[in-house]
Amino acid sequence: MRAVIMAGGFGTRLRPLTTSLPKPMLPLLNRPLLLHVVEHLKRHGLRKLLFLLHHRASHIQRFFGDGHRFGVKIDYCVTTSDLGTAGATGAARELLREPFVLLSGDVLTDLNLSEVIRRHNTLGATASMVLTRAENPCPFGIVAVDHQERVVQFKEKPTQDEVFSDLINSGIYVLDPQVFELIPPDQPCDWAGDVFPRLLKQSAPLYGLFSDCYWRDIGTPQAYLHACQDIYSGKIVLDPRLPLPPAQHDHAAIKPPSSGRAKGCIWVAENCRIAPSAHLTNVVIGRNCIIEAGCHLENTILWDHVHLRHNSRIRGAILGNHVVTGMDVRIDTGAIIADHARLGAGLYVPPDTLVKSPHPLTGHPDNHAKQIVSATARMKHSP
Repeated sequence: MRAVIMAGGFGTRLRPLTTSLPKPMLPLLNRPLLLHVVEHLKRHGLRKLLFLLHHRASHIQRFFGDGHRFGVKIDYCVTTSDLGTAGATGAARELLREPFVLLSGDVLTDLNLSEVIRRHNTLGATASMVLTRAENPCPFGIVAVDHQERVVQFKEKPTQDEVFSDLINSGIYVLDPQVFELIPPDQPCDWAGDVFPRLLKQSAPLYGLFSDCYWRDIGTPQAYLHACQDIYSGKIVLDPRLPLPPAQHDHAAIKPPSSGRAKGCIWVAENCRIAPSAHLTNVVIGRNCIIEAGCHLENTILWDHVHLRHNSRIRGAILGNHVVTGMDVRIDTGAIIADHARLGAGLYVPPDTLVKSPHPLTGHPDNHAKQIVSATARMKHSP
């Protein structure tokens, strides 16, 4: 069976992290999320893959090539316009003449795909969607099933008043090629918004298969941080030693705490310089980073070539490539610092702030449209 991976989205909600990087290529343990998805498919015998691409397709194609290095065979279907989830799949219909698995390249999961495929085949389904539970189902499609697991009701992104189930559509499907009869060629079409409601209206064998697996849609900065926290806590286990193309080789490894200044799980890539007095708790550190004396990092992700000067304190944040901080900078929970940002000495970055400017930012609050507050204001407003 072939596995089809949707990897063409714009990643709008993850900007500025996705300004120059496709969302499925966000690093987890210094490896692209999409590489972890590929490894998961391999564990279930799915080695014949098709990537559906649109936004920054060449970035993904250069990294994965034909898949040989990763133990898989990869074909590509690149669309020139945004056709939606079903429309993009329909563009590859000539390659999909047998049942196939479809999933998103920005979902992290440990789902037992082998069992899902077995249940789909046993039920004789036209389409099977994997269901999971969410405390807040409103951002997703909610689903109700009968005692035979057939889908009887479906609502995409309901309001609170419209919620009739806590079961949500995970975006992972097993599909029969006859679904292409419902997808017009070269036109925008969506699985949840168009195809599944049509199948339901036709009383076609559409099934919802519940799984209590780990599942997280990494569609927002908060979800990205939560995924890393889940890795730290062991909710999901990933392999940090997955192969890379030769030009991107490194020696990333899990670093257990080696002193009282390191706690939890620490991932450090190659060629990093970390001062002995730096305090680290649950952090991922990319290649060629420098962390000077007195820095405190907690639940934080550093991409490549980050330089933190003395006494920088960062909690629950994401710093992009080539970010440089001055001394005594504080970055608070949920903040995202874009590639090449320069943060001046004494700067305080409040929670959930996006710093997009590549130009040096000082501690003066009038310079940055209230995105950044000064070191003086920090003492009044920070916890």
